[in-house]
Amino acid sequence: LAAGRPSVFPSAAGGVQLLGPLAPPQTASPSDPQDIAIKALAIMTDQELANRLGRQNRDRVAELFSLDAMVEKYEQLFRALAVE
Repeated sequence: LAAGRPSVFPSAAGGVQLLGPLAPPQTASPSDPQDIAIKALAIMTDQELANRLGRQNRDRVAELFSLDAMVEKYEQLFRALAVE
């Protein structure tokens, strides 16, 4: 994701949570090979879709998983624990 590439994730292994609102075109049922193939082919055959998903994936990683974002989340956690 951080490399700015689209991916197809299994919907049962945290892919939906990782991708958030970007999940529908990039997650497939791990027990449904046809669903995996359909999602992968849709991305591979539509360069505009692939580029858009790649940019959105990179932006999501930068927003939610950058060092600054992680430090902020830990600070919020520690503050919440200190109040209890």
